[in-house]
Amino acid sequence: MSELLHTRLGEPARQDLMDERIAERGMLGDLEVRNIRLRSAADNPALANLIFDIAPPSIALEE
Repeated sequence: MSELLHTRLGEPARQDLMDERIAERGMLGDLEVRNIRLRSAADNPALANLIFDIAPPSIALEE
């Protein structure tokens, strides 16, 4: 997942019955993504949710 998002997810932290790994920012194709969270069931890491925000696009201004 880290390679796909061009970032490094942190070590798993336990949140109730879930393990959560966090990264501040990354890239998904040409989109900049922020606040990345990978949450998985502590007893079954194959059941996971990927949550992130998409950064607003920049606007190129011509002079």
